[in-house]
Amino acid sequence: MECEFTGERVYPGMTRPRDMIRIWRGETKIPPQVTLRLWQEHRSRYEFAMPYCKDKKVLDVACGTAYGSGILKASDYTGVDIDLPTLRKAHEAYKNNGAFIVADALSLPFKSDSFNVIVSFETIEHIPKELLPAFLTNVTDLLADDGIFIVSTPNRNITNPGKNIEDQPKNHFHKLELIPEELEEILEPHFGKAFLFGQGNKPKDQTNGRTILRRAKTLKKLALGELAKVEQLSVNNREANPTYIIAVCEQPQRRVG
Repeated sequence: MECEFTGERVYPGMTRPRDMIRIWRGETKIPPQVTLRLWQEHRSRYEFAMPYCKDKKVLDVACGTAYGSGILKASDYTGVDIDLPTLRKAHEAYKNNGAFIVADALSLPFKSDSFNVIVSFETIEHIPKELLPAFLTNVTDLLADDGIFIVSTPNRNITNPGKNIEDQPKNHFHKLELIPEELEEILEPHFGKAFLFGQGNKPKDQTNGRTILRRAKTLKKLALGELAKVEQLSVNNREANPTYIIAVCEQPQRRVG
């Protein structure tokens, strides 16, 4: 599956040597080890969500190439994305997995109570802060009463250290980036419960040990897929500093916003 690689979308096969070389020579010049980590992180989010989605009616908001349609094991899968060429690729590769619809995340064309689970990975950072309440109101309206919303976003403490929520992120595709406490605050009016998880947890103190040894250990963890692990964050003591935050939200509150 050939797709323009901007660092924002991932697709199966992107870690094949010929694709890594194409990416290296192409738009982003991202090193192969970073390409591999991006793929592992993205796929791991779908694998994390699978137990919540299995045999359920699922909406995947900003589904991209929709390879996740085969991982979630939904009984009824619908993927939406704003980019028509990407969805055409998705339909070619995964047409037997579900339906694919061109739609803006801020204007989802479905009836109330249509889904048991809505997943939206690496989406909300593309939405302006003032429009996030409207997006979440739409999500809660589309969910069944016992529905679940699973959302992920970069942790600003890692991706933009020292900046605040009003600052433009370094990634020019993003409108804002959040820290765990801010994500909780944004979700709180829309869901009765929200459980936070961290992905790619990093110790706060990374100064000990030789640089070469640290790099060797990092490469070993990368090879084993350990850098993409998802772990629940302690509410009272968040020693981990995850690269990404994942929230599993329950008890949707209707038409709040």
